[in-house]
Formats: sequence, C-alpha cells, structure tokens
Amino acid sequence: MDRSNEGAVASPPAAAPEVFPQPLKVTRDNVAELARLFRNAAKQIFAIRTNATDALFLREPWMGDETSQWMREFFHEYFLHGEHSFVNVLRDIEKQHDAHASALEGVARQYGLLEDETVPRFSGKLPR
Repeated sequence: MDRSNEGAVASPPAAAPEVFPQPLKVTRDNVAELARLFRNAAKQIFAIRTNATDALFLREPWMGDETSQWMREFFHEYFLHGEHSFVNVLRDIEKQHDAHASALEGVARQYGLLEDETVPRFSGKLPR
C-alpha cells in the first residue's frame, strides 16, 4: 500500500455544473409555457414535500426511553419543523416556484396570451 500521500490535504471537489448554462430567457413566445412549467413544478414539489413529511414523521420513540424520545424530537426538528429543515426548504422552493408562475402569468395576460382560467392557481391541494 502506497502511503506517500498520507497526511496530505485533499483538493476540493470540482465545481458543480450550472443548471442553466445560459440565462433563462422569457419571451412573448414562451412566457405562457414557462408559467405552466413553474406551476407544475410547484405542484410536484408539494407532492414531494407531503410524501416526505409522512415518511419522515416518527410516530413513536424507538424504545420508549428518554433518549429515544429526545432523538425523535431532534429528528423531527432537523427534518420537519426547524427553520432550515428539509421540509421547510421544500416549502420555500415551492413558494418561489409559485411566485414565479404568478409573475409569468401576469406577463402572459398583459400580452393577451392567457385567460384567467388557462393556468389554474395552485391551492396547495393535489387533485385526487
């Protein structure tokens, strides 16, 4: 086994590629479709958030002792209830997508490309 690099500091990982290598362009031709895209993304994130909440909620402490109870509360705070918890981050992203969709819908209406019923507002409930 070669130990010549033992104790050396590892180099940082390569930067992640940009999601949008080019700026997102909103044009008269694509504004209504972008509004639908953001609205649908908000609905999908809502579904993911709902499923994550159900899947991550621990109903009972593992062993019923004080340590298990503390761990359950810590787990819920970290993943479900804390300001920066996984579920709240998803909620924030969902709200951002919803706000983007609303803004794009407003622009599309100004262009006369949308009627009020074309892109329904997301009520926070998925159709069954």
